[in-house]
Amino acid sequence: MKILLAIAQSTRVPVDVILMREWPQGCQIQVLSVVADAKTISAAESFVAPICERIRQTIPHATVRSTVMVACGIVRRIL
Repeated sequence: MKILLAIAQSTRVPVDVILMREWPQGCQIQVLSVVADAKTISAAESFVAPICERIRQTIPHATVRSTVMVACGIVRRIL
């Protein structure tokens, strides 16, 4: 089973929901986050790293990966 977990800096609710469920052996969890106020990639990754570690500790049989995107300040609204 593959799980895509999109998280924002303002909430940890999606993480808590994932951790409350039972997941089968071999599941793969991809954590995706867009960080707006990070000055460096390592600063952005420092937001996601503790979340991934928490998931690994709670669901040790899962493969956990993360992708962090840093927003560059350009906001475009699509109507």
